[in-house]
Amino acid sequence: MNFFHRMLVIAFILKSFSSHAQQNFKKELREANPVKSNSILSIEKVITKHEEYLAKAIGEKNVTRHFYGLLYLFLDHYKMHDYVGVSKYLFQAENLSKQTGNPNWQAAILLRKALMADNINNDSKEALKHYEMALKFCTDARDSLCMGETLEQISAMYGQLEEYEHANNYYKLALPILEKFADRQEMALTYNNYSNLLCYQKKYSEARQYVDSAISLARLNKDPYKEMMYLNNKGSLLSDMGQYGQAIDIYKNCVLVNKRNDWLDRLVKNYLGISEAYKKKGEYDSAYNYLYDFYWLKDSIAGRDVKLTIADLETKNKIQQKEFDLKNKQHDLDQARSYLREWIWAAVTGVILLIAIVGIWIIQNRQAKLENIKDKKNLADLTRLLLNKNTRLIQLEEQLSQNNEKKSVHETVDFEMNLYNQSILTHEDWASFKIYFENVYPGYINRLRITHPDLTEAGERLFLFIKLSLTNKEAAAILGISTETIKKTRTRLRKRLNLSEEMNLDEYVKKF
Repeated sequence: MNFFHRMLVIAFILKSFSSHAQQNFKKELREANPVKSNSILSIEKVITKHEEYLAKAIGEKNVTRHFYGLLYLFLDHYKMHDYVGVSKYLFQAENLSKQTGNPNWQAAILLRKALMADNINNDSKEALKHYEMALKFCTDARDSLCMGETLEQISAMYGQLEEYEHANNYYKLALPILEKFADRQEMALTYNNYSNLLCYQKKYSEARQYVDSAISLARLNKDPYKEMMYLNNKGSLLSDMGQYGQAIDIYKNCVLVNKRNDWLDRLVKNYLGISEAYKKKGEYDSAYNYLYDFYWLKDSIAGRDVKLTIADLETKNKIQQKEFDLKNKQHDLDQARSYLREWIWAAVTGVILLIAIVGIWIIQNRQAKLENIKDKKNLADLTRLLLNKNTRLIQLEEQLSQNNEKKSVHETVDFEMNLYNQSILTHEDWASFKIYFENVYPGYINRLRITHPDLTEAGERLFLFIKLSLTNKEAAAILGISTETIKKTRTRLRKRLNLSEEMNLDEYVKKF
Protein backbone atom coordinates (compact mmCIF):
# COMPACT_ATOMS: atom_id res chain seq x y z
CA MET A 1 0.00 0.00 0.00
CA ASN A 2 1.57 3.35 -1.05
CA PHE A 3 1.63 6.40 1.17
CA PHE A 4 -1.32 8.22 -0.40
CA HIS A 5 -3.49 5.12 -0.21
CA ARG A 6 -2.57 4.78 3.47
CA MET A 7 -3.38 8.44 4.05
CA LEU A 8 -6.88 8.01 2.60
CA VAL A 9 -7.50 4.89 4.69
CA ILE A 10 -6.32 6.58 7.89
CA ALA A 11 -8.41 9.70 7.16
CA PHE A 12 -11.49 7.50 6.68
CA ILE A 13 -10.79 5.61 9.90
CA LEU A 14 -10.34 8.81 11.93
CA LYS A 15 -13.58 10.21 10.55
CA SER A 16 -15.43 7.04 11.54
CA PHE A 17 -13.82 7.24 15.01
CA SER A 18 -15.50 10.56 15.69
CA SER A 19 -18.87 8.82 16.11
CA HIS A 20 -17.58 5.99 18.29
CA ALA A 21 -15.99 5.64 21.71
CA GLN A 22 -12.25 6.17 21.71
CA GLN A 23 -9.81 3.63 23.10
CA ASN A 24 -6.84 5.02 25.04
CA PHE A 25 -4.66 2.16 26.17
CA LYS A 26 -1.85 4.44 27.31
CA LYS A 27 -4.16 6.35 29.67
CA GLU A 28 -5.56 3.12 31.11
CA LEU A 29 -2.05 1.80 31.68
CA ARG A 30 -0.98 5.01 33.42
CA GLU A 31 -4.06 5.15 35.67
CA ALA A 32 -3.62 1.52 36.78
CA ASN A 33 0.00 2.10 37.78
CA PRO A 34 0.48 1.77 41.57
CA VAL A 35 3.43 4.18 41.29
CA LYS A 36 2.34 7.62 40.10
CA SER A 37 4.39 9.67 37.65
CA ASN A 38 5.34 12.27 40.28
CA SER A 39 6.59 9.64 42.74
CA ILE A 40 9.93 10.29 44.47
CA LEU A 41 10.59 6.60 45.17
CA SER A 42 13.96 5.17 44.14
CA ILE A 43 13.97 2.87 41.12
CA GLU A 44 14.66 -0.11 43.40
CA LYS A 45 11.51 0.61 45.43
CA VAL A 46 9.52 1.19 42.26
CA ILE A 47 10.56 -2.24 40.99
CA THR A 48 9.52 -3.79 44.32
CA LYS A 49 6.09 -2.12 44.06
CA HIS A 50 5.62 -3.39 40.53
CA GLU A 51 6.78 -6.91 41.42
CA GLU A 52 4.19 -6.99 44.21
CA TYR A 53 1.54 -5.68 41.79
CA LEU A 54 2.44 -8.42 39.29
CA ALA A 55 2.45 -11.19 41.91
CA LYS A 56 -0.99 -10.12 43.15
CA ALA A 57 -2.39 -10.01 39.62
CA ILE A 58 -1.12 -13.52 38.90
CA GLY A 59 -2.52 -14.78 42.21
CA GLU A 60 -5.93 -13.28 41.43
CA LYS A 61 -5.72 -14.49 37.81
CA ASN A 62 -6.36 -10.93 36.64
CA VAL A 63 -5.03 -11.09 33.07
CA THR A 64 -5.23 -7.34 32.45
CA ARG A 65 -3.23 -6.42 35.54
CA HIS A 66 -0.85 -9.28 34.80
CA PHE A 67 -0.11 -7.68 31.41
CA TYR A 68 0.18 -4.18 32.90
CA GLY A 69 2.59 -5.43 35.57
CA LEU A 70 4.88 -6.92 32.91
CA LEU A 71 4.93 -3.60 31.00
CA TYR A 72 5.71 -1.63 34.18
CA LEU A 73 8.67 -3.92 34.92
CA PHE A 74 9.79 -3.69 31.28
CA LEU A 75 10.11 0.09 31.67
CA ASP A 76 11.72 -0.17 35.13
CA HIS A 77 14.48 -2.43 33.85
CA TYR A 78 14.90 -0.30 30.73
CA LYS A 79 15.60 2.71 32.96
CA MET A 80 18.04 0.51 34.92
CA HIS A 81 19.69 -0.37 31.56
CA ASP A 82 19.14 -4.06 32.44
CA TYR A 83 18.35 -5.18 28.91
CA VAL A 84 18.26 -8.86 29.82
CA GLY A 85 15.48 -8.09 32.32
CA VAL A 86 13.79 -5.90 29.71
CA SER A 87 13.74 -8.80 27.23
CA LYS A 88 12.45 -11.26 29.83
CA TYR A 89 9.40 -9.17 30.71
CA LEU A 90 8.77 -8.23 27.08
CA PHE A 91 8.67 -11.89 25.99
CA GLN A 92 6.29 -12.77 28.82
CA ALA A 93 4.01 -9.88 27.88
CA GLU A 94 4.15 -10.91 24.22
CA ASN A 95 2.98 -14.44 25.07
CA LEU A 96 0.10 -13.03 27.12
CA SER A 97 -0.95 -10.66 24.32
CA LYS A 98 -1.03 -13.50 21.80
CA GLN A 99 -3.22 -15.59 24.10
CA THR A 100 -5.79 -12.81 24.42
CA GLY A 101 -5.63 -11.47 20.86
CA ASN A 102 -6.15 -7.93 22.23
CA PRO A 103 -5.03 -5.53 19.42
CA ASN A 104 -4.08 -2.78 21.92
CA TRP A 105 -1.79 -5.20 23.73
CA GLN A 106 -0.25 -6.46 20.51
CA ALA A 107 0.42 -2.87 19.44
CA ALA A 108 2.02 -2.16 22.84
CA ILE A 109 4.39 -5.12 22.38
CA LEU A 110 5.41 -4.07 18.88
CA LEU A 111 6.06 -0.47 19.99
CA ARG A 112 8.40 -1.73 22.69
CA LYS A 113 10.13 -4.09 20.27
CA ALA A 114 10.71 -1.12 17.99
CA LEU A 115 12.19 0.82 20.91
CA MET A 116 14.61 -2.04 21.58
CA ALA A 117 15.58 -2.35 17.91
CA ASP A 118 16.21 1.39 17.55
CA ASN A 119 17.86 2.32 20.87
CA ILE A 120 19.74 -0.89 21.72
CA ASN A 121 20.51 -2.52 18.37
CA ASN A 122 20.63 0.74 16.34
CA ASP A 123 18.57 -1.01 13.65
CA SER A 124 16.19 1.59 12.18
CA LYS A 125 14.90 -0.77 9.48
CA GLU A 126 13.89 -3.41 12.02
CA ALA A 127 12.28 -0.75 14.21
CA LEU A 128 10.34 0.57 11.20
CA LYS A 129 8.89 -2.91 10.53
CA HIS A 130 7.66 -3.13 14.13
CA TYR A 131 6.12 0.36 13.99
CA GLU A 132 4.29 -0.40 10.72
CA MET A 133 2.84 -3.61 12.20
CA ALA A 134 1.89 -1.71 15.37
CA LEU A 135 -0.04 0.85 13.30
CA LYS A 136 -2.33 -1.91 12.03
CA PHE A 137 -3.14 -3.07 15.57
CA CYS A 138 -3.66 0.54 16.77
CA THR A 139 -6.16 0.95 13.95
CA ASP A 140 -7.92 -2.33 14.79
CA ALA A 141 -8.13 -1.19 18.43
CA ARG A 142 -9.63 2.19 17.38
CA ASP A 143 -7.02 3.96 19.49
CA SER A 144 -6.30 7.37 17.92
CA LEU A 145 -3.48 8.31 20.30
CA CYS A 146 -1.75 5.01 19.55
CA MET A 147 -2.15 5.69 15.82
CA GLY A 148 -0.79 9.23 16.10
CA GLU A 149 2.25 8.24 18.15
CA THR A 150 3.00 5.31 15.86
CA LEU A 151 2.73 7.44 12.72
CA GLU A 152 5.09 9.94 14.34
CA GLN A 153 7.61 7.18 15.14
CA ILE A 154 7.40 5.86 11.58
CA SER A 155 8.24 9.41 10.46
CA ALA A 156 11.27 9.42 12.80
CA MET A 157 12.54 6.09 11.44
CA TYR A 158 12.27 7.25 7.84
CA GLY A 159 14.21 10.35 8.89
CA GLN A 160 17.03 8.20 10.31
CA LEU A 161 17.04 6.25 7.04
CA GLU A 162 17.31 9.58 5.13
CA GLU A 163 14.03 8.97 3.29
CA TYR A 164 12.81 12.47 3.99
CA GLU A 165 9.80 12.58 1.68
CA HIS A 166 8.22 9.64 3.51
CA ALA A 167 9.29 11.08 6.86
CA ASN A 168 7.66 14.44 6.21
CA ASN A 169 4.47 12.86 4.88
CA TYR A 170 4.03 10.63 7.92
CA TYR A 171 4.68 13.55 10.27
CA LYS A 172 1.94 15.55 8.51
CA LEU A 173 -0.42 12.62 9.15
CA ALA A 174 0.61 12.30 12.80
CA LEU A 175 0.54 15.96 13.88
CA PRO A 176 -3.23 16.72 13.69
CA ILE A 177 -4.03 13.44 15.49
CA LEU A 178 -1.57 14.16 18.28
CA GLU A 179 -2.67 17.78 18.65
CA LYS A 180 -6.19 16.45 19.30
CA PHE A 181 -5.46 13.46 21.53
CA ALA A 182 -1.94 13.85 23.02
CA ASP A 183 -0.97 15.45 26.34
CA ARG A 184 2.03 17.71 27.01
CA GLN A 185 4.42 14.83 27.61
CA GLU A 186 3.49 13.16 24.33
CA MET A 187 3.67 16.44 22.39
CA ALA A 188 7.15 17.09 23.81
CA LEU A 189 8.37 13.83 22.27
CA THR A 190 6.64 14.72 18.99
CA TYR A 191 8.37 18.11 18.81
CA ASN A 192 11.72 16.55 19.68
CA ASN A 193 11.46 13.94 16.93
CA TYR A 194 10.35 16.52 14.38
CA SER A 195 13.33 18.66 15.38
CA ASN A 196 15.59 15.69 14.61
CA LEU A 197 13.90 15.24 11.23
CA LEU A 198 14.40 18.92 10.36
CA CYS A 199 18.01 18.69 11.52
CA TYR A 200 18.64 15.73 9.18
CA GLN A 201 17.44 18.02 6.38
CA LYS A 202 19.71 20.85 7.63
CA LYS A 203 16.76 23.09 8.48
CA TYR A 204 18.48 24.16 11.67
CA SER A 205 16.47 27.28 12.57
CA GLU A 206 13.15 25.43 12.48
CA ALA A 207 14.70 22.45 14.25
CA ARG A 208 15.92 24.62 17.12
CA GLN A 209 12.43 26.05 17.72
CA TYR A 210 10.93 22.58 18.01
CA VAL A 211 13.60 21.12 20.30
CA ASP A 212 13.32 24.20 22.56
CA SER A 213 9.56 23.59 22.74
CA ALA A 214 10.20 19.97 23.70
CA ILE A 215 12.61 21.04 26.45
CA SER A 216 10.11 23.59 27.81
CA LEU A 217 7.33 21.00 27.93
CA ALA A 218 9.57 18.48 29.66
CA ARG A 219 10.33 21.06 32.34
CA LEU A 220 6.64 21.86 32.76
CA ASN A 221 6.00 18.14 33.11
CA LYS A 222 8.85 17.86 35.65
CA ASP A 223 10.32 15.03 33.59
CA PRO A 224 14.13 15.37 33.82
CA TYR A 225 14.68 11.96 32.19
CA LYS A 226 13.06 13.11 28.93
CA GLU A 227 14.58 16.58 29.31
CA MET A 228 18.06 15.02 29.20
CA MET A 229 17.23 13.36 25.88
CA TYR A 230 15.94 16.61 24.40
CA LEU A 231 18.96 18.58 25.65
CA ASN A 232 21.30 15.98 24.16
CA ASN A 233 19.55 16.45 20.81
CA LYS A 234 19.91 20.21 21.14
CA GLY A 235 23.63 19.73 21.72
CA SER A 236 23.81 17.70 18.51
CA LEU A 237 21.91 20.44 16.67
CA LEU A 238 24.26 23.18 17.91
CA SER A 239 27.26 21.06 16.95
CA ASP A 240 25.88 20.69 13.41
CA MET A 241 25.42 24.48 13.31
CA GLY A 242 29.09 24.96 14.23
CA GLN A 243 28.36 26.30 17.73
CA TYR A 244 30.72 23.80 19.34
CA GLY A 245 31.27 25.63 22.63
CA GLN A 246 27.55 25.87 23.41
CA ALA A 247 27.05 22.25 22.38
CA ILE A 248 29.84 21.02 24.65
CA ASP A 249 28.49 23.03 27.60
CA ILE A 250 25.05 21.45 27.15
CA TYR A 251 26.52 17.96 26.88
CA LYS A 252 28.62 18.41 30.03
CA ASN A 253 25.64 19.62 32.04
CA CYS A 254 23.72 16.56 30.84
CA VAL A 255 26.62 14.33 31.91
CA LEU A 256 26.41 15.65 35.47
CA VAL A 257 22.65 15.01 35.70
CA ASN A 258 22.79 11.62 34.04
CA LYS A 259 25.66 10.46 36.23
CA ARG A 260 23.85 11.61 39.35
CA ASN A 261 20.72 9.67 38.37
CA ASP A 262 22.59 6.69 36.88
CA TRP A 263 20.85 7.19 33.52
CA LEU A 264 23.49 5.37 31.50
CA ASP A 265 21.40 5.13 28.33
CA ARG A 266 21.38 8.94 28.24
CA LEU A 267 25.02 9.24 29.37
CA VAL A 268 26.40 7.09 26.55
CA LYS A 269 24.81 9.45 23.98
CA ASN A 270 26.33 12.44 25.83
CA TYR A 271 29.84 10.98 25.52
CA LEU A 272 29.44 10.36 21.80
CA GLY A 273 28.05 13.85 21.23
CA ILE A 274 30.90 15.54 23.13
CA SER A 275 33.46 13.48 21.21
CA GLU A 276 31.93 14.52 17.88
CA ALA A 277 31.81 18.19 18.91
CA TYR A 278 35.47 18.20 19.99
CA LYS A 279 36.43 16.40 16.78
CA LYS A 280 34.68 19.04 14.65
CA LYS A 281 36.34 21.73 16.75
CA GLY A 282 39.75 20.20 16.05
CA GLU A 283 40.53 19.27 19.67
CA TYR A 284 41.37 15.63 18.98
CA ASP A 285 42.83 14.79 22.39
CA SER A 286 39.54 15.63 24.13
CA ALA A 287 37.60 13.90 21.35
CA TYR A 288 39.63 10.73 21.93
CA ASN A 289 39.04 10.76 25.69
CA TYR A 290 35.26 11.02 25.35
CA LEU A 291 35.23 8.46 22.54
CA TYR A 292 36.99 6.03 24.84
CA ASP A 293 34.32 6.69 27.53
CA PHE A 294 31.61 6.12 24.92
CA TYR A 295 32.90 2.73 23.79
CA TRP A 296 33.59 1.57 27.33
CA LEU A 297 30.12 2.49 28.55
CA LYS A 298 28.38 1.21 25.42
CA ASP A 299 30.01 -2.22 25.74
CA SER A 300 29.22 -2.37 29.46
CA ILE A 301 25.46 -1.78 29.06
CA ALA A 302 24.81 -3.49 25.72
CA GLY A 303 27.89 -5.56 24.98
CA ARG A 304 28.18 -8.98 23.39
CA ASP A 305 27.32 -10.90 26.58
CA VAL A 306 24.08 -8.97 27.02
CA LYS A 307 23.09 -9.45 23.37
CA LEU A 308 23.87 -13.18 23.47
CA THR A 309 21.84 -13.58 26.66
CA ILE A 310 18.90 -11.77 25.04
CA ALA A 311 19.22 -14.00 21.96
CA ASP A 312 19.16 -17.06 24.23
CA LEU A 313 16.03 -15.74 25.96
CA GLU A 314 14.38 -15.17 22.59
CA THR A 315 15.14 -18.76 21.52
CA LYS A 316 13.72 -20.16 24.75
CA ASN A 317 10.67 -17.94 24.35
CA LYS A 318 10.00 -19.34 20.88
CA ILE A 319 10.25 -22.88 22.24
CA GLN A 320 7.85 -21.92 25.03
CA GLN A 321 5.39 -20.58 22.46
CA LYS A 322 5.59 -23.87 20.56
CA GLU A 323 4.96 -25.80 23.75
CA PHE A 324 2.01 -23.55 24.55
CA ASP A 325 0.55 -24.17 21.08
CA LEU A 326 0.99 -27.91 21.56
CA LYS A 327 -0.65 -27.74 24.96
CA ASN A 328 -3.62 -25.88 23.51
CA LYS A 329 -3.96 -28.43 20.73
CA GLN A 330 -3.83 -31.26 23.24
CA HIS A 331 -6.42 -29.52 25.41
CA ASP A 332 -8.75 -29.12 22.43
CA LEU A 333 -8.29 -32.75 21.50
CA ASP A 334 -8.97 -33.92 25.06
CA GLN A 335 -12.22 -31.94 25.07
CA ALA A 336 -13.21 -33.51 21.77
CA ARG A 337 -12.53 -37.00 23.11
CA SER A 338 -14.57 -36.32 26.26
CA TYR A 339 -17.48 -35.08 24.18
CA LEU A 340 -17.37 -38.16 21.97
CA ARG A 341 -17.34 -40.53 24.96
CA GLU A 342 -20.61 -39.00 26.19
CA TRP A 343 -22.34 -39.47 22.84
CA ILE A 344 -20.72 -42.64 21.58
CA TRP A 345 -23.81 -44.79 22.40
CA ALA A 346 -26.34 -42.26 21.09
CA ALA A 347 -26.42 -43.46 17.52
CA VAL A 348 -24.43 -44.98 14.71
CA THR A 349 -23.75 -41.50 13.43
CA GLY A 350 -22.14 -40.73 16.77
CA VAL A 351 -19.81 -43.71 16.35
CA ILE A 352 -18.86 -42.60 12.86
CA LEU A 353 -18.23 -39.09 14.14
CA LEU A 354 -16.07 -40.49 16.94
CA ILE A 355 -13.93 -42.43 14.48
CA ALA A 356 -13.49 -39.36 12.32
CA ILE A 357 -12.50 -37.15 15.25
CA VAL A 358 -10.08 -39.76 16.61
CA GLY A 359 -8.50 -40.04 13.16
CA ILE A 360 -8.06 -36.29 13.02
CA TRP A 361 -6.63 -36.34 16.52
CA ILE A 362 -4.05 -38.98 15.58
CA ILE A 363 -2.93 -37.00 12.54
CA GLN A 364 -2.73 -33.71 14.46
CA ASN A 365 -0.95 -35.33 17.38
CA ARG A 366 1.59 -36.93 15.05
CA GLN A 367 2.15 -33.65 13.21
CA ALA A 368 2.56 -31.83 16.51
CA LYS A 369 5.17 -34.34 17.67
CA LEU A 370 7.01 -34.13 14.34
CA GLU A 371 7.02 -30.33 14.55
CA ASN A 372 8.39 -30.54 18.06
CA ILE A 373 11.19 -32.92 16.99
CA LYS A 374 11.95 -30.70 14.00
CA ASP A 375 12.20 -27.58 16.18
CA LYS A 376 14.62 -29.32 18.55
CA LYS A 377 16.72 -30.53 15.62
CA ASN A 378 16.84 -27.02 14.15
CA LEU A 379 18.18 -25.69 17.44
CA ALA A 380 20.91 -28.35 17.42
CA ASP A 381 21.74 -27.68 13.77
CA LEU A 382 22.32 -23.99 14.55
CA THR A 383 25.53 -24.86 16.34
CA ARG A 384 26.85 -26.66 13.26
CA LEU A 385 25.89 -23.91 10.83
CA LEU A 386 28.90 -21.66 11.43
CA LEU A 387 31.31 -24.62 11.22
CA ASN A 388 30.05 -25.55 7.74
CA LYS A 389 29.55 -22.04 6.40
CA ASN A 390 33.10 -21.37 5.14
CA THR A 391 33.10 -24.58 3.12
CA ARG A 392 29.81 -23.72 1.49
CA LEU A 393 31.02 -20.22 0.68
CA ILE A 394 34.20 -21.50 -0.98
CA GLN A 395 32.11 -23.86 -3.10
CA LEU A 396 29.90 -20.95 -4.09
CA GLU A 397 32.95 -18.90 -5.09
CA GLU A 398 34.19 -21.73 -7.32
CA GLN A 399 30.79 -22.10 -8.96
CA LEU A 400 30.59 -18.39 -9.68
CA SER A 401 34.09 -18.28 -11.17
CA GLN A 402 33.16 -21.07 -13.59
CA ASN A 403 30.29 -19.03 -15.05
CA ASN A 404 31.64 -15.77 -16.49
CA GLU A 405 28.21 -14.66 -17.71
CA LYS A 406 26.75 -14.65 -14.17
CA LYS A 407 29.18 -12.49 -12.29
CA SER A 408 27.70 -10.94 -9.12
CA VAL A 409 26.51 -7.37 -9.47
CA HIS A 410 27.78 -6.84 -5.94
CA GLU A 411 31.38 -6.97 -7.23
CA THR A 412 30.90 -3.45 -8.55
CA VAL A 413 29.50 -2.13 -5.30
CA ASP A 414 31.73 -0.36 -2.81
CA PHE A 415 33.50 -2.95 -0.65
CA GLU A 416 32.65 -1.24 2.59
CA MET A 417 28.95 -1.70 1.81
CA ASN A 418 29.66 -5.40 1.15
CA LEU A 419 31.34 -5.66 4.55
CA TYR A 420 28.68 -3.74 6.46
CA ASN A 421 25.54 -5.07 4.77
CA GLN A 422 26.44 -8.58 3.61
CA SER A 423 23.70 -11.19 3.45
CA ILE A 424 26.18 -14.07 3.53
CA LEU A 425 27.99 -12.96 6.69
CA THR A 426 25.03 -12.30 9.01
CA HIS A 427 24.95 -10.17 12.15
CA GLU A 428 24.76 -13.37 14.20
CA ASP A 429 27.83 -14.81 12.43
CA TRP A 430 29.76 -11.61 13.06
CA ALA A 431 28.76 -11.52 16.74
CA SER A 432 29.98 -15.10 17.21
CA PHE A 433 33.18 -14.35 15.31
CA LYS A 434 33.99 -11.39 17.57
CA ILE A 435 33.37 -13.46 20.69
CA TYR A 436 35.83 -16.14 19.58
CA PHE A 437 38.30 -13.46 18.48
CA GLU A 438 38.11 -11.71 21.86
CA ASN A 439 38.83 -15.00 23.63
CA VAL A 440 42.12 -15.28 21.72
CA TYR A 441 43.03 -11.56 21.74
CA PRO A 442 41.42 -10.00 24.84
CA GLY A 443 40.81 -6.27 24.50
CA TYR A 444 42.10 -6.22 20.91
CA ILE A 445 38.96 -4.85 19.26
CA ASN A 446 38.55 -2.08 21.84
CA ARG A 447 42.21 -1.08 21.40
CA LEU A 448 41.73 -1.02 17.62
CA ARG A 449 38.72 1.28 17.94
CA ILE A 450 40.59 3.65 20.24
CA THR A 451 43.69 3.79 18.01
CA HIS A 452 41.63 4.20 14.82
CA PRO A 453 38.34 5.83 15.87
CA ASP A 454 37.42 6.65 12.25
CA LEU A 455 37.64 3.03 11.16
CA THR A 456 34.25 1.79 9.95
CA GLU A 457 32.81 -1.56 10.95
CA ALA A 458 33.62 -2.74 7.43
CA GLY A 459 37.25 -1.75 7.87
CA GLU A 460 37.31 -3.42 11.26
CA ARG A 461 36.21 -6.73 9.72
CA LEU A 462 38.98 -6.74 7.11
CA PHE A 463 41.54 -5.74 9.75
CA LEU A 464 40.61 -8.75 11.89
CA PHE A 465 40.71 -11.11 8.91
CA ILE A 466 44.25 -9.99 8.10
CA LYS A 467 45.20 -10.43 11.77
CA LEU A 468 44.13 -14.07 11.50
CA SER A 469 46.28 -14.54 8.35
CA LEU A 470 43.29 -15.24 6.13
CA THR A 471 44.18 -15.29 2.45
CA ASN A 472 42.48 -12.99 -0.02
CA LYS A 473 40.52 -15.96 -1.35
CA GLU A 474 39.34 -16.96 2.14
CA ALA A 475 38.28 -13.42 3.00
CA ALA A 476 36.47 -13.10 -0.31
CA ALA A 477 34.67 -16.38 0.27
CA ILE A 478 33.45 -15.33 3.71
CA LEU A 479 32.21 -11.96 2.42
CA GLY A 480 30.74 -13.28 -0.85
CA ILE A 481 32.86 -11.07 -3.13
CA SER A 482 35.74 -11.58 -5.57
CA THR A 483 39.42 -11.72 -4.71
CA GLU A 484 39.97 -8.75 -7.04
CA THR A 485 37.63 -6.68 -4.88
CA ILE A 486 39.59 -7.75 -1.79
CA LYS A 487 42.80 -6.44 -3.38
CA LYS A 488 41.19 -3.10 -4.14
CA THR A 489 39.85 -2.92 -0.63
CA ARG A 490 43.26 -3.49 0.92
CA THR A 491 44.36 -0.29 -0.80
CA ARG A 492 41.39 1.58 0.68
CA LEU A 493 42.12 0.22 4.12
CA ARG A 494 45.72 1.46 3.89
CA LYS A 495 44.41 4.96 3.27
CA ARG A 496 42.03 4.76 6.26
CA LEU A 497 44.96 3.64 8.45
CA ASN A 498 47.17 6.47 7.06
CA LEU A 499 50.02 4.04 6.31
CA SER A 500 53.07 5.30 4.46
CA GLU A 501 54.01 3.70 1.14
CA GLU A 502 56.96 1.95 2.75
CA MET A 503 54.91 0.26 5.45
CA ASN A 504 53.48 -3.18 4.68
CA LEU A 505 49.78 -3.54 5.56
CA ASP A 506 50.07 -7.15 6.74
CA GLU A 507 53.11 -6.39 8.91
CA TYR A 508 51.32 -3.43 10.50
CA VAL A 509 48.25 -5.51 11.31
CA LYS A 510 50.29 -8.44 12.68
CA LYS A 511 52.33 -6.16 14.97
CA PHE A 512 49.28 -4.17 16.13
